[in-house]
Parts: sequence; C-alpha cells; structure tokens
Amino acid sequence: MTMLVGLLASTGLRSGEALRLDRADVDLVDGVLHIRRTKFRKESPGHAGGATNYSRHRDAAFPTPKDVAFFLRSRRNRLSKTGLNVVFRAACNLARLNSDKALVAK
Repeated sequence: MTMLVGLLASTGLRSGEALRLDRADVDLVDGVLHIRRTKFRKESPGHAGGATNYSRHRDAAFPTPKDVAFFLRSRRNRLSKTGLNVVFRAACNLARLNSDKALVAK
C-alpha cells in the first residue's frame, strides 16, 4: 500500500492507471513505468521509484500470483478500486486523517 500511495502522490497517476499496471509495464532496471489506457487515451512513461523494493516483498509474499497485475491483493490477484478505497480509508483512520472522500473516483 505504501508503494501504491507513494506512486500516486509522486507521479500524478490516476488510481485506475496505477491499478491497471501489469508486471511487464514496470521496468525495474531503468525505473520506468509504461502507462496504458490513460484518461486521454495516450500511452506515456512514468517514474517507477521504489518499485524494486515493493516487487521483492510482493514476490516473497505471493510467489505464485494468479494474474500479471503489478499490485496484488491478499488473494494473489489484481487489487481493485474498491480494495484500494478500503485500505486507504483504514490507513487514514490509523493516521487520524479525514477519509470522508474516496481516493478512487467511481
């Protein structure tokens, strides 16, 4: 979750763009993201800072993922918008921040 929120904050990606990332979209060697299906239907590069550490932890926790998603949930498949909202609100509550507004637009 830390990696995902940091990625959203540092790159300006929309949550849906980040959630659609597949492993092949993240170049860990050069630190570049390949962003597909953006709001204006263009593909663009982004910065993948911190992705190597997240990937290492993710792969240790989920050595046999169910799909090619970069961000996984505990069931080893792609994290959904709903799942991101639930985790984000829980993190806001722990930090005693106002989480009245959803992180992910419907």
